[in-house]
Amino acid sequence: MPIEDLITLPHVAKGIALYSSRTTLSCCSQVSKAFYQAFTPHLWLHVERSSYEPSPVNHRALSKYGRYIRSANLRLETDILSFAEFCPNLTSLASPSGRLNWKRLAVEVSPQIPKIERLRLRYNREYPGFADFLTPLKNLRSLVLQYDEHDFPATRMATILTHCHRQDIRLELFEMRGTVVGDRSTVFGQEQHGQEQHASVINSNDALVALNLDDAHLLNSSSSGGGGIEVPATLKSFLFKDLKHHLSFNQHAADLVLATIQQCPALQEISLPELDASQLSQIYDWLSLRKQQRQSPTLLTAIHFGSWTRGPDLAQTDKSLADLVLLLPQNTLRQLTFRSGYIGTQLLKAILNHHARSIEVLDIGGGSNVTQMTSSLARAFLSQCPSLTVFKVGQGVTSSILSGQDAMNDGLPWACQHLEVLQLSIGGFCLQSNNDDEEGPEGQGIVPCQTHDACLAQERQVMQQLGRLRSLYELDTSLYPRLYPAVQDPPGARIDETGEPPHLAWTIAAGLDLLAPLKDLKLFRCYGVEHKTLVEDVKWMKRHWPKLQDLSCGWDQGLFGQEISDWLQRNWVGVYEHMALLNWLE
Repeated sequence: MPIEDLITLPHVAKGIALYSSRTTLSCCSQVSKAFYQAFTPHLWLHVERSSYEPSPVNHRALSKYGRYIRSANLRLETDILSFAEFCPNLTSLASPSGRLNWKRLAVEVSPQIPKIERLRLRYNREYPGFADFLTPLKNLRSLVLQYDEHDFPATRMATILTHCHRQDIRLELFEMRGTVVGDRSTVFGQEQHGQEQHASVINSNDALVALNLDDAHLLNSSSSGGGGIEVPATLKSFLFKDLKHHLSFNQHAADLVLATIQQCPALQEISLPELDASQLSQIYDWLSLRKQQRQSPTLLTAIHFGSWTRGPDLAQTDKSLADLVLLLPQNTLRQLTFRSGYIGTQLLKAILNHHARSIEVLDIGGGSNVTQMTSSLARAFLSQCPSLTVFKVGQGVTSSILSGQDAMNDGLPWACQHLEVLQLSIGGFCLQSNNDDEEGPEGQGIVPCQTHDACLAQERQVMQQLGRLRSLYELDTSLYPRLYPAVQDPPGARIDETGEPPHLAWTIAAGLDLLAPLKDLKLFRCYGVEHKTLVEDVKWMKRHWPKLQDLSCGWDQGLFGQEISDWLQRNWVGVYEHMALLNWLE
């Protein structure tokens, strides 16, 4: 089946990107007539046609199913015209092209896409009319512009900025590090002239609400004689990458962070790179002075911490960060990101004591090691943050945080009963090794048990804990194989005769039936169940999770996997085709 025709597939689940090319999908070569007739209206399509030489648009399929397409990434101008004609419900549009005729699109496209809420586009000063393209889009709420300092001079921004300010549109500017001219790639901004021009773009944006700096030379220029960045007072979000490897980056970053906090009364979101204790003390002193003078409290609700690493000054840095968090009004932080996955003891205590009731989104990044620290962090936030709705951990955690085997958890319900998105890398349970010389599997997030029945009992306690999260609509535990690609049957880790590395079984025998309360579950991803899951377990999923759209469990391999695939193809066509697409895209 040609990929050009993939938009005719009814049951493509939310968020799946369809890459258009001239290749074929062998796994989807046979599609039943019933499949085409079973389109589910509440699902939506995202279409990806961003390659340089895409195949022609299938206008017949587009006219038939265009009303279901909500999101598209289109390179060609002709594609944008076609999708505008046949996709009246389009809410998100992106294009990497810098050669679009905005005057034509303003006349032929803008009036046909009134529901557009999000745009991500590349600006080129050689193609005027961009502001005219924006004017008819009354529902637009987010505009992301990619540009370089040569394509987007400050003198051309006034109209766009004024429009965004009047319409309350969130404007984000992303500097492109380079542009391709023929076969040669040119990186801009390395000379002082480029720095001055780019800084002038930022400095003139009196309506700019979001700024994402991607290149260290912009920060380094802030202390030079000319071309320095002056933070716009209208900023609500100020983010930049942690580029500590550049000379003098830290001090310039500290200057910008301090200037942003001082000059932006509406600031809600900010990045804190890896600053030392003395640099953090500057920020602390200003916030403390503001508090002593009884000025209006800061509106800061989201902090993205940089890659804090171990070092001689780590304890003092931890204390400085904790002091900063304690200076903020109580229970105001709603979103926290820890890029390295490391959170100091004092900072953790300050967050939980001062903001535990307000935290809604938590993302703990990091490396590939399962550590007791990571598991303890996960346990602390899950048990003490009642407002938590999104929780993601980029490192491995042991299953004990979910079961009664963990003394600190004791099998009690988590505080976050309204959790909606849970993404964890969870190891399973295994038989205890009798060989004292062998290294146990605990380092891979695996919890040893004395007997096979004890393993199943622990798994049922895990399922019981998850089953209490009645608001959950995304459950993803599939990160485990990506963290441990080389894990193959560690010593003492076999849970049964299959020799499969231990993981949660996700079967009725292991407690899958305890997840019946999750009626709103739309995404379920796990790992390695093809040797354990039976058709009866899949039937149970279909019966108890009526809203399920995205199901990925590795059922394409193994004896039981083939049996399940055959059943899905006959009885749950949407999930079957979705899994086939996922396997091909990955």
